[in-house]
Amino acid sequence: MEYSEPLLDGQTGRQYIFDAYQCKYHVSRGTVFTVDNLIDPKFINNIQSMLQRLFDAYQKYSKNGEFFRLHVVSTSSWDTHDPFCKFLSSENHIRLPFYENGSRSTQGKIRKKLTEHLGISEKELQPFLKTIRFDLGINRKILTSSLNANLRYAGLMTIDKTITNTRYSELAWKWLEQGTNSFDKEKLEKLVRNERLVDLQSKNLLLIRHQSLDPILPGAVRDDLPANLRKMAYDEIPIDLTHLFKDGRLTDPQLAINEQQEKTNEIRQLCKTNPNLELAYYGIAHIPLVFWLGYQLNIRKPINIFEHNRGNNKWNLLQDATNFPDLLVRGVSENGNEIGTDVTIKFSVSYPIMDSDLFQIDIKPRSIMELALPSPTPDVVRNVDQLEKYALTFRAMLDEIHNSSTSIKRVHVFYAGPVSLAFRCGQLISPTIHPKILVYNYFSQDNPKYKWGIHVNSPVTSPDFLVKL
Repeated sequence: MEYSEPLLDGQTGRQYIFDAYQCKYHVSRGTVFTVDNLIDPKFINNIQSMLQRLFDAYQKYSKNGEFFRLHVVSTSSWDTHDPFCKFLSSENHIRLPFYENGSRSTQGKIRKKLTEHLGISEKELQPFLKTIRFDLGINRKILTSSLNANLRYAGLMTIDKTITNTRYSELAWKWLEQGTNSFDKEKLEKLVRNERLVDLQSKNLLLIRHQSLDPILPGAVRDDLPANLRKMAYDEIPIDLTHLFKDGRLTDPQLAINEQQEKTNEIRQLCKTNPNLELAYYGIAHIPLVFWLGYQLNIRKPINIFEHNRGNNKWNLLQDATNFPDLLVRGVSENGNEIGTDVTIKFSVSYPIMDSDLFQIDIKPRSIMELALPSPTPDVVRNVDQLEKYALTFRAMLDEIHNSSTSIKRVHVFYAGPVSLAFRCGQLISPTIHPKILVYNYFSQDNPKYKWGIHVNSPVTSPDFLVKL
């Protein structure tokens, strides 16, 4: 399977554009995978062993300089008594300890067996094995469950598990007979419509869980959904970057950007193919990533935005009918640099933005503008009208900057406020009207305290998309 754009492997962090599959279906439940079976041609009733066929595919794709993965898919599982089994991860790839220790170790003896079978060196063996994924123990129940989840995501008719002959049963053979074995986006959408596979009745909920700081349990917002959302069938897409969070810092912002981009592309595609999809966003993530996700998901589709209540550990849809304070808008204050091309916005909702922290950065803005509550306080945003008014005030300030001077090329945003408001503000940033919007990340132990940021409305491939100080 070839993809039009590179995807990111969740285990290695490498990009790939090909997935190749070697399928082995066993009727007998007693058949298992072992190292010896991998190198035995009789195991797959072929003149070549499964390992040799995989290595041939590896050489073919490597020669073309392409990024790829090789999948072994089977109803059978790995023999738990086979010594190779302990070197397989729960994600079905070969763990690094397999390549350690000498020739007399357990893994060393297995490596020798494999290299002698293929006629290659250990140096050649490791990059080959790193491309292999053992997707084993895949039975009909697992396949149906996985397919139905993907079909629901795409707004398509699901498989009725109570019958054996579904509308999907003959499609593969039909398309093969027609010579239809290569699909681009437009062609696949046309085939789906022609076969009447779109589920026009269902209304599904897609939960978007965004986390790069504190871990959030899957489906954490589920119990806090209002009745109209709780009754929907739901699936969840996690944008989980917590594996990059250590000692209070995001260790690799660029990798976080890459992983978020991949998940966002998946969400946008689901929204395009399923007009009945309802969206809900909740998360605890770094502010530049939140602004950027909001900007990415400005898809002309309402999104239910939840905010975490630290008092009761619940997720609120911001429906409290309470009065709220207005933001103070402190107008353009010239900073003695009328020929400058940058503007600074201090956005203080939960905490005040301290000038002493900003002085650590060499910006020299033409002007400094401020949006602030009279008394910035955590958890102060409690209803959607308040959220919308604050976000629209931010948008109005960006519009004012654009209208006041065409020479302004960049706006530096220093934000201290709730995740929900950051997400909504990101949705209101224009890709064509506003200058570059650079949103900074704050960490009190960094020097400077605003050490990195993202140009949220610049192309993700631009060299200055991620700014590190």
